[in-house]
Amino acid sequence: MKIVNPLKAIPVALVFSLPVIADDTVDLPDAPNLVLSTVGAHPTFNARNDGFGGNSDVLDATFLIDVDFIDKTEGQRETIFETGAATIGTSFVYEAPNTLVVRSVGNGGLALVTASYALPQPVIDGGEVEVGFTIDVDDGNGLQALSIVVDGGVVETQAGTTGGDWSGGDGARVGAAGG
Repeated sequence: MKIVNPLKAIPVALVFSLPVIADDTVDLPDAPNLVLSTVGAHPTFNARNDGFGGNSDVLDATFLIDVDFIDKTEGQRETIFETGAATIGTSFVYEAPNTLVVRSVGNGGLALVTASYALPQPVIDGGEVEVGFTIDVDDGNGLQALSIVVDGGVVETQAGTTGGDWSGGDGARVGAAGG
């Protein structure tokens, strides 16, 4: 069963910023700093300098993508975006029942932060919608905050201690799980 139409799942916008307080997770960027325009494999963000004055994977980031959803009542999770792997990494997926989930693992695989949001039926039935997540590497309390974004607004936020690094050494992927 096809859940995410990959032809409508591009381009992807990633925005990086210097770490600030947690309130910035609700201030979404006006324009992307980095655009991934193809579905599939991309280089890792681990220790990568994309011109932001530091390694991209230890800076705040926002990931946004346009997706046309259909009902997901059962079956395996559908990967929208993933970078890193089991000990350090972040994934954004669509799971049954009609739920967006962002997970970030850190501290050598010993820490996990998960935020989830059940999509309302009008969003699923409404055609293409912008969804995504933000990563605040330090929310002012030493925690990493993950927020899910739907149609320009933050709908869920969770925080935990993962070390502030959101991408391990495995490559990034749009529309499929990494390896």
